[in-house]
Amino acid sequence: MCHRMCNGKGEARLGTVMHTILNLEQQKVLLDNMRDAVVITDLRFHILSWNRAATTMYGWEPEEVLGQFVNDVIPQYQVGSSYEEAAERLYTQGYYEGEAIQTCRDGRQLHVWAKVTLLRNKAGEPVGVLALNRDVTDRHQMEQALSQRLAMEQFVAEMAAQFINLSPNQVDAVIDEALRLAAAFAGAVRSAVFMFYDNLVRITNTHEWCADPADSQKLQLQNVVVRQLNLTMMRFAAGENLVISRPQDVENLPGINTWMSRHGFRATLFVPMFYQGELVGALGFFGPVGVEMEWPDVWVTMLTLLTSVIVSALQRQRADEQRRVYELELERSNADLQEFASVASHDLQEPLRKILTFGERLHARYGERLDERGLDYLQRLERSAMRMQLLLDGLLLYSRVQAQDRPFEPVNLTAVLHAVLSDLEAQIERVNGRVTVQPLPTIEADATQMRQLFQNLISNALKFHRPGMPPEVDVQGKRVDVNGRDLLEIRITDNGIGFEPQDSERIFGVFQRLHGRDAYEGSGLGLAICRKIVLRHYGHVAAYGAPGNGATFVVQLPFTQLPPGQKMI
Repeated sequence: MCHRMCNGKGEARLGTVMHTILNLEQQKVLLDNMRDAVVITDLRFHILSWNRAATTMYGWEPEEVLGQFVNDVIPQYQVGSSYEEAAERLYTQGYYEGEAIQTCRDGRQLHVWAKVTLLRNKAGEPVGVLALNRDVTDRHQMEQALSQRLAMEQFVAEMAAQFINLSPNQVDAVIDEALRLAAAFAGAVRSAVFMFYDNLVRITNTHEWCADPADSQKLQLQNVVVRQLNLTMMRFAAGENLVISRPQDVENLPGINTWMSRHGFRATLFVPMFYQGELVGALGFFGPVGVEMEWPDVWVTMLTLLTSVIVSALQRQRADEQRRVYELELERSNADLQEFASVASHDLQEPLRKILTFGERLHARYGERLDERGLDYLQRLERSAMRMQLLLDGLLLYSRVQAQDRPFEPVNLTAVLHAVLSDLEAQIERVNGRVTVQPLPTIEADATQMRQLFQNLISNALKFHRPGMPPEVDVQGKRVDVNGRDLLEIRITDNGIGFEPQDSERIFGVFQRLHGRDAYEGSGLGLAICRKIVLRHYGHVAAYGAPGNGATFVVQLPFTQLPPGQKMI
């Protein structure tokens, strides 16, 4: 208690007070051994007794404070109540307990839990005040740190929740808001996201919040070469935070110290950002110009969590941008293929048909007049023209897989397979082959392309058979779960010549052939068309084989196609 109060009768009872004090002084040994500061005052709050713990707590010796007004020695104020309320409770109830903030001799402020009792004589009249003051500063700081940590954890959790399922066009606004809120927590006047490029020698300020927009430096920090920050980048790459509370902390960091001095910052904080183990940027916070400040460890830890949330969002945004670029390129590619399809079906086909037509007429009319060499030349011309016709037909078919874009509908794959086997009947008989087919279910697909898919795969299995061994082809399917997707897996297995495992991807390329055209006819486009058909259906196709041990082609297709906006590529 710390105000000049008097009930008007204290002086008259001085003898009684002194008698009471003398009785208390007899207990001085007990008081000095107490760990709480014990301060006894008269009703005017002039100090009459001061134990050893009070000296330790406040820094004043007893002879320096005896007779002094307590509030002159210990400036203080109550927490959670006014002085008048505390005094009223003391004089009406004879007891007061509460928290106070008190100032020591050296200027330190303590959080104190005070228990104040009104001393009375045998007649029940108030004669003085006894205060037991316990230093609870450490506990208060721990509670404050815990409260701050909980608030920070809640802040990071809320930010992380906002970033979940965030559309790419919302990422920038949410990051800007996160920077504003984080700066408010830290007491910073500026916060920013910096991204590093070109082996950490270029930096770009991608996002920024400033208490005063006029202090913004974002425009000046775009694609800036920062070779003088090599030492800083090395510390970042090692996962070290750059915690700067005063200018002396950056004396050995070239570039950073110059920049801070130029702009007047005395306290800054940088937390490196990583993506898949690689340093990609840093989160920066800046204290008020000319002000030194501490950055609590708990806050730095929370910022590390925030960086992972921000980096993930930025990477998703970047992936979306790349996806959009890819889609634009794909659209242009499809347009080019469409244009090619038009050229292939008209401009190129017409002269080729004339070559074939005039070749046939030349053979019919003048074949008997040509010598052996002339006939050989003519036959080569006809074979080349027919091969060119085959290639153009294949390219035209390949280009139309995506361009046709017919709607998906229920397709009975067993019926499709039977129709394909009917078309391949002559080829099967010619090679004395056998094709075994198990019933397949109905899926959502393009019926025409499913027919093309099976025809190419089964025709390949029949064509690439081992000499002297009739080809055997087995087609079967089963339901599988792949990463939560319900798919139909179709396996087409043969006993043919097989291929080297390292060629399992190459065979799906355009015009990729593992054998010369003299050994096996074809355009080199059949499997490329198969892969493109499967991809259009948001499925997957792979090939497995070994030389002389046949091959297995595995096709995975969804039973049901998702709406256009939810395609899984």
